[in-house]
Amino acid sequence: MKGNLNLEERNKKLVLNHHFFQLKFSQSEENHSFDNVKNSQMTLTNFKPKHDDLIHDISFDYYCRRIATCSSDQKVKVFDYDDSLNEWILNHEWHVNFIFGFHRKAHDSSVLKIKWADPEFGNVIATSSLDRTVRIWEENQNTSSKNKRWIERARLVDSRGAIQDIAFSPVHLGFKIATCSTDGFVRIYEAIDPMNASHWTLMDEIEICTTQREIDGQFCVSWCDNKFLPQMIVVGCGKEYTAKIFCYSSEGRKWQIMGTLEGHEDFVLDVKWAPNFGRSYELIATACKDHYVRIYRLDFGEKEAEILLYDDRNKVENLENENPCVSIVSKFKDHAAAVWRVSWNTVGTILSTSGDDNKIRTWKRHEDFVLDVKWAPNFGRSYELIATACKDHYVRIYRLDFGEKETEILLYDDRNEAKNLENQNPCVSLVSKFKDHAAAVWRVSWNTVGTILSTSGDDNKIRTWKRIVDHLGQWKSVSVIPGVDYDTNSAACVVVGTAVVPRTDEVV
Repeated sequence: MKGNLNLEERNKKLVLNHHFFQLKFSQSEENHSFDNVKNSQMTLTNFKPKHDDLIHDISFDYYCRRIATCSSDQKVKVFDYDDSLNEWILNHEWHVNFIFGFHRKAHDSSVLKIKWADPEFGNVIATSSLDRTVRIWEENQNTSSKNKRWIERARLVDSRGAIQDIAFSPVHLGFKIATCSTDGFVRIYEAIDPMNASHWTLMDEIEICTTQREIDGQFCVSWCDNKFLPQMIVVGCGKEYTAKIFCYSSEGRKWQIMGTLEGHEDFVLDVKWAPNFGRSYELIATACKDHYVRIYRLDFGEKEAEILLYDDRNKVENLENENPCVSIVSKFKDHAAAVWRVSWNTVGTILSTSGDDNKIRTWKRHEDFVLDVKWAPNFGRSYELIATACKDHYVRIYRLDFGEKETEILLYDDRNEAKNLENQNPCVSLVSKFKDHAAAVWRVSWNTVGTILSTSGDDNKIRTWKRIVDHLGQWKSVSVIPGVDYDTNSAACVVVGTAVVPRTDEVV
């Protein structure tokens, strides 16, 4: 009895977590968690899906009026939201009825993922399972029989391993679905007739791993929805501990690697390409088992900006053979546990994450005044460092890489080669950010060799930072100098920049 209670509570938490995931998109603060629920204006709706085993995935339809769930009990359930009752009502479930001999399971093994197609193609759901199949279901609204309300239209059986993730393509690419399985392949299928979900053609097989089949690997896939760019997907690649970007070349009619998202130290458990509404660059978020959420930025340079500015889709082919500059702009370890899901809002400005710490957090790019900026002295480094002080309480350190050309100039002291760098844009990445001041940061200052950074802020403290020599190359706080509180009517000390000086009423 105790085991059943724990199982019910676990299922309840999983569904509630995913429901949180959707509702938190409307929040505007930078970072939310379950600890802050009472202080927000969030409305929670709780319901019990009554699955008999672990719930693996939950998916909202396009209008967020319906929910589909899948579980290790081999069942799929669809719920509709009832405004009059203010609750979720079971619409249909795939189940087994041993009394009347009715046998209808969604799959022959645990159902791992479930996704809704765009409503342009009707009410269509895709599910994937450990039984190595993807099944396409369509709602039949012309029948009164509950047992035949959802009909299996197609079964995709080409995979030689468990299918761990599926993703429908953006509408402008047609009715396509990408599947990612433990045999190390991403397979892309297309329904040639968008109004007929019964016939799917295997269009491409993309080998994503150099290693052999990984039974215990973790794989995930996400599409780029920018219609001004070529077809692109990003894939989490199992035991390689990385994610790869693939681009479809219309000239060679094949998928090729365009870039790699480096820096992960364990399985990439989820990956999502951010929607793009006018940005001149792309954003990708990853959830990793090493407890980190990472956000990567892809820059295609002036070509993408021209395509967006002039709406010239004919220039899209120019980007197919151009590798973007990939840089990591942010990474967070706030979950302090494995992170399982990342999801963007519809305009790509807010990111939601969930992890094994039993919390869901939302992140938003906080834009505020940059109060100070300093370029670090360079004594032999093959890259440049810049530090900024911001009113959003953060100190940030950026790294600029000019590639092999800068290294050659430093190595051979050839100043004539410096002209080669004038027309080359560096790859800019955020290497560290600190919020230790917990107040506006006003000053940053480097030592004479660019190895130690000093900062001061409204918390009345001066902090020094130094790069730790390890494989991560992280910057950490090495000392804190407290300031002196003072009364405006008494003689005391004040903090000016990074120096503590006596207060005086005399004018010098």
